[in-house]
Amino acid sequence: MPRSRRFIHLLVLLTYVLLAVALTFPVVTDPGGVVPGSDTWAYDEYTFLWNTWWLKHSTMDLGVSPLHTEMTFHPVGVPLVLYTFNFTGSALALPLYLVSNLPLATNVVLWAMMALSGYTAYLLALYVIRRLGPVRSTAAAQVGAFVAGLAYAFPASRFIYLALGHYIYVMVATLPLFAYFVLRALDAQRDWRRFAILAGLCFAITTLVEMTLGLFMAMALVILTLAYLRRLPWRTLVVRFGLIAGLSILFYLPLLVPVLWESLRGGYAIAGWGDALRLSADLVGLLVPTALHPLWGQDWPQHLRDSFTGAGRFSDVHTLFLGYATLAVAAVAVIKFTRRALPWLVTSITAVVLALGPLLQVNGRYVFDLDGLSTTVPMPFILLHYIPLASAGRAPNRFGVLAVLALAPLVGLGCYWLLTHYRRWWATGLIGALAAILVLADGLSVPLPTTDASVPLFYHSLAQEEGDFSILSLPFGVRSSFGTLGAERTQLQYYQSVHQKRIIGGNISRAPSINFDYYQSVAPLARLLAIEGYQTIPEADLDAERERAAELAALLDLRYLVVQAPIAGRLPYADTYEDAFAYAASVFDLTEVARDADGRLVAYRVSQASIPAELNLAVGEAEAAMHLGAGWSSPEAIAGAAARWISGTHAELFLPVDEPADSTLTLTAAPFSYAGSPEQRLSVSVNGRGIGQVTLAPAWQQYSLAVPADALRPGLNRVVLRLGYAARPVDVAAAGYAIGGTGVQAPAHLEVNSRPELAYITVGEADGSRHAQGINVALFDVGGGSLLGSSTFGWDEGAALADFLEQAAPGTGVALAVQGGVPNEVDGAVCRALQTAGAASCPAESSGGYALLGITGATPGAALEAGGEAGYLRISPDSRQLSAALSTVSFVASP
Repeated sequence: MPRSRRFIHLLVLLTYVLLAVALTFPVVTDPGGVVPGSDTWAYDEYTFLWNTWWLKHSTMDLGVSPLHTEMTFHPVGVPLVLYTFNFTGSALALPLYLVSNLPLATNVVLWAMMALSGYTAYLLALYVIRRLGPVRSTAAAQVGAFVAGLAYAFPASRFIYLALGHYIYVMVATLPLFAYFVLRALDAQRDWRRFAILAGLCFAITTLVEMTLGLFMAMALVILTLAYLRRLPWRTLVVRFGLIAGLSILFYLPLLVPVLWESLRGGYAIAGWGDALRLSADLVGLLVPTALHPLWGQDWPQHLRDSFTGAGRFSDVHTLFLGYATLAVAAVAVIKFTRRALPWLVTSITAVVLALGPLLQVNGRYVFDLDGLSTTVPMPFILLHYIPLASAGRAPNRFGVLAVLALAPLVGLGCYWLLTHYRRWWATGLIGALAAILVLADGLSVPLPTTDASVPLFYHSLAQEEGDFSILSLPFGVRSSFGTLGAERTQLQYYQSVHQKRIIGGNISRAPSINFDYYQSVAPLARLLAIEGYQTIPEADLDAERERAAELAALLDLRYLVVQAPIAGRLPYADTYEDAFAYAASVFDLTEVARDADGRLVAYRVSQASIPAELNLAVGEAEAAMHLGAGWSSPEAIAGAAARWISGTHAELFLPVDEPADSTLTLTAAPFSYAGSPEQRLSVSVNGRGIGQVTLAPAWQQYSLAVPADALRPGLNRVVLRLGYAARPVDVAAAGYAIGGTGVQAPAHLEVNSRPELAYITVGEADGSRHAQGINVALFDVGGGSLLGSSTFGWDEGAALADFLEQAAPGTGVALAVQGGVPNEVDGAVCRALQTAGAASCPAESSGGYALLGITGATPGAALEAGGEAGYLRISPDSRQLSAALSTVSFVASP
């Protein structure tokens, strides 16, 4: 590259750096003490500071994989494979963190990534302009590309993501670079393989920021490749596309393999649509400046509160404003360079349409009244919901990142045309400057919200205290992308980078269910979550809960309760902390040990129960829950004993030890056995060290294993139980799931509840009731369990009911629930219709309910029926993977 061109590129990059620093004001005034974010939002910014600390602590201090941690969500720990780790950003911040602090390292990386975003978009736009043919004006090409970089690096959405603490959508500098190398690979004659390799590397680096960015790049790759259908032979195109895609997967493979493995383990599925509707862009919002704009915006904290409560203009925080100047200049490119602009136009439109989510929303509404007919408008995002991996893009509005990327080359082309069309010397500078100013004005968000990243002095003193113990904080909560329990504050997780003690609770983007289930099953913790979450809770047996709390403190080596001062407007907690602390003080024995001079916190020492030399657990009782980690089902009666099944082939026990000594672990266990089942083998390890293996007899038996002292440690010890096989009862022991005497097995969970005021019918996860007065009927497929149809009939509509049932094929499942009671005299036509589904006779008069589960064409009397005060029927095939059950655990230290 000639010196003059190097100077231009350096000047462009330096300008982007200065703009990144200036446009994030006031961060520059205290880069080591504040970070972009908002006190009245989720404190997601501190997730990314914690990431950098954990990357350093795990690899450099502990020498363990960063893909799992037991420092948060104590004692169960949490896998970080599907977590939004942002490896790229954390790795970049690590060198600076080693010589400074986390806030400064994070801010420098954010500035660098914003500047590099502009520069890589500049490179992409410059290449797109040069592909037009002979450049009419080098200056025009450079200025056009520079403005394109501004449009990508500093749009309104970028600052919204900064203010929300969603740094992953700021660290997207390699997205334009991926598109650039894809174009070079498709254009090049000889060096195309080199560019394909570089594109694959960009894919891996970008996906290490956040997995869903891989979906954006995959879409861009497909659209850009299709644009070459007329320019390259199809064989050549397939080979180049295949190599880029293959190398992208290959370079990402070291993380892709554990991602797929962890995904297949289950427990991460989004319930229904998650928050997809709420996190969708609004059609009107595309043209409405964001709340951060200094001229057209609004009070940011109030805007966030309105968004949280659903009182805002739009369903989401309003992250996607495309910009007036950006759209205007991009439109020039589409008009003047239609063919060259087409792939970018298609990409931007596709991304915007997907950003609109599953249902079209217009000015905050998604249900529209068409002359009395309420209707919705389904959108293409619905298709992604049913595509594996692609469904992980649970927040549609984030497709706005791809839309902004696609608009950048269009801005470059449009600006280039304007500059070359008006070629007077004064016009070039004026048009370029005006375009740059207007593009920046669209996204202007000064002053940017920030949060205080200083760590209270108590945590610095806590770091000096020896021992591997845990702390509990108020607010207390657990949070993932799928929901929140309690009042989680991620800022407290960041404080761990200073004190380096285990914390109870935490934040994780994608977590298995145990990370929520454990805290909901342990009485003191569950009650704290309920109080902070506005839930109605039963009266507490304080004496019993004090005993449980002391035992829990001993088990988890919980030494401190740290009570944070509430932040005004940050709900919940600002309005529940007094009740939460009152409960905590009533069950934990607390002694105040520190009070922050700034009023930020009060710390209390927690008294612990003595750890007994002999611990006996009744696994089927609620009191044992604190000792049970992953792999356990709910308590139930099993072969005459109160016990729990192990779901799958792996389960964890937590056992406290005062002083390590030779001990004996005794388990009362029984295998899940069935006709033809193999022998079940159980192997046991303690703190990662195997202590023995036994073969389980077909009934309840006790099994004792010796635990040497050197396998134990003071405090919490992890016992892992591994089984040889697991099977689903529904597959191997179908008896017990029959629909009465019809000879047909229930294909899915079936539940019918009939009362005077309600009629519920559940088939699998589907609601089959019309919830109307009279006879509610649902038909279901006995093969797959899908809901086929539903209707409701009055007691004088026996003929219509008969027709409805006759239209179904023989052998179709029937679920029936009455709402409003059974009349004194039931029409004979109704009785005969019900008998075709297996009813014994006419339902008896009742002011309560009547429920039926039958099969069309069944013999009268073969169906299941229930009536009286309430008609209730339930058949639920057990689809759990079961391996063995435990009823008791005994852990005794040798004298």
